[in-house]
Amino acid sequence: MVCLLWQQLPKWCSSPAAIALLDQFVSRFPRMFEHLNSNPKDDMYYEADLFPEPDGPESWSLVQEFLKQLPTYGLEPVDCGSLILDAPQIAAIEKAVLDMQVCVWP
Repeated sequence: MVCLLWQQLPKWCSSPAAIALLDQFVSRFPRMFEHLNSNPKDDMYYEADLFPEPDGPESWSLVQEFLKQLPTYGLEPVDCGSLILDAPQIAAIEKAVLDMQVCVWP
């Protein structure tokens, strides 16, 4: 299933790690995202509409469990527009610096 919800939003800059987490979320709870995609302009959704079977394969408690097990769960929020790099970009910069190091003899 392709989630159209984030494709219809204004352009967002997301890291590959964020996109991978979102893909996991969509794959784990497809019916919830199908409902969200059915009317993406709404800003209010009811739990009973998102999870018609309270004890089914998708429920609010399972969503909470899923989110709590993510490696990003305990991270501090970052303000939009912050100048932060992801690990792959930092590694590339470190490699470029190491590649540029020149041994200078006195």
